[in-house]
Amino acid sequence: VAAQFLQRFPESALFCDEVGLGKTIETGLVLRQLLLSGQVRRALILAPKSVLRQWQEELYEKFNLMIPRYDSGKFLDVDDQLYRCANSYTGDEVANPWDACDLLLAGSQLAKRNDRRSQILAARPWDLVIVDEAHHARRKDFKERIYRPNQLLSLLNELKENHKASTFLLMTATPMQVHPLEVWDLLNVTGLSGRWAASEDAFLAFFEELRRPFPDADWDFIFDMVQD
Repeated sequence: VAAQFLQRFPESALFCDEVGLGKTIETGLVLRQLLLSGQVRRALILAPKSVLRQWQEELYEKFNLMIPRYDSGKFLDVDDQLYRCANSYTGDEVANPWDACDLLLAGSQLAKRNDRRSQILAARPWDLVIVDEAHHARRKDFKERIYRPNQLLSLLNELKENHKASTFLLMTATPMQVHPLEVWDLLNVTGLSGRWAASEDAFLAFFEELRRPFPDADWDFIFDMVQD
């Protein structure tokens, strides 16, 4: 999967392996290669705060990537020591913390806050935005078919719409345990096109037709979607 993503970069992707099958390792391989090749110079990794340090340790131990984590208003290295970023300093103060380091780990709960979202959108664009546990970016009520994205999904949409992220790499271990519309929302962030992106109705209808008895399925519609 990592190799396929590298071959198609800068297209965005959704990694949905089950728990324990190595999404973090796949992502580390991707990030390391893109940095070495110079295709990515600026990357933001958003993950739940509970696994933020684990991410930092994995990237350091397995890929020799020292990526600071932004925690409690400070930039910390893997040894929990203050990390001095190269960019955007005025004396010892950071003008915009999201501009301070070209490579940065941050909590998704922090990033989605309104005050932080405005800072992120005001920062320089990222070549790559990685989101762990991406299923937390979802609409508030998908059963009523009203599109009301939560704060994290709104952030991703705004990064895309404002050209603040060239490429997204979203990660979730629960693609089969959520409503199909939640998957459609995430795929839209990665850049769906054609009939798949035209409306959520076509996306849902495709899977509904596949569940019908063979003689009853609308195969013309199914084949059109597959061709697209």
